[in-house]
Amino acid sequence: MNTLDSDLDDHADPVVDNSQRAVVRRLAHGLLEVHAGSFEPSERPPSSEVAAMLMAEVVMGIETMLSLHRRIVPSTSLDRIDFGAVLLELCEQIVGRMARARRFDIRVDIAPRCLLPVVDVARLSLIATELIINAIEHAHPAGIPGVLEIGSHVDPVGTLTLTVSDDGIGLPAEFDPRRDGGLGLILIRSLGRRLGATISYESIGLGLQVTVTMPVRLRPQ
Repeated sequence: MNTLDSDLDDHADPVVDNSQRAVVRRLAHGLLEVHAGSFEPSERPPSSEVAAMLMAEVVMGIETMLSLHRRIVPSTSLDRIDFGAVLLELCEQIVGRMARARRFDIRVDIAPRCLLPVVDVARLSLIATELIINAIEHAHPAGIPGVLEIGSHVDPVGTLTLTVSDDGIGLPAEFDPRRDGGLGLILIRSLGRRLGATISYESIGLGLQVTVTMPVRLRPQ
């Protein structure tokens, strides 16, 4: 069992039995399947068109996963779902399709039972997807092995922090991610505004760390 699979078990909902969790796992493993061939060991990064198709597939996958959760989780839980579990599923799929060819060492540190409103989970998942894809595509253009770290935690006062960091070439000195960039960064900025989130980029020397912080309403467990 790999690290992501182990972490997924840590996020398992005790209400959902093993057979139902297996359905969820199979569904998540099917995310991005239509475009799997685009991320096999060719050394080229995906084109912008393929990346856009990937994002559309992720959206559909999230919607399908949420629909399944509604059917198998008690009605009292329908308004919120575990962002950490969804993020781990997305990490497994994106990393499995893209990171093998790029030889990334993927490290995840995602807190369990981070229950958020469904719409917030969808928006955060899209932000995370774009950040992870960007790191895998651009951190090491020469194709050398790299490290990608993904983390998500909520502090006691109710601030969620999502981080995606790499050890790559960083941002060009003249590049300002708050206003520059293509469709991906525009999407991140738009989703961040809708979430009321703050997004910061730290690139000093080698590497880039993107940090997304937002207030969340904690619910007693």
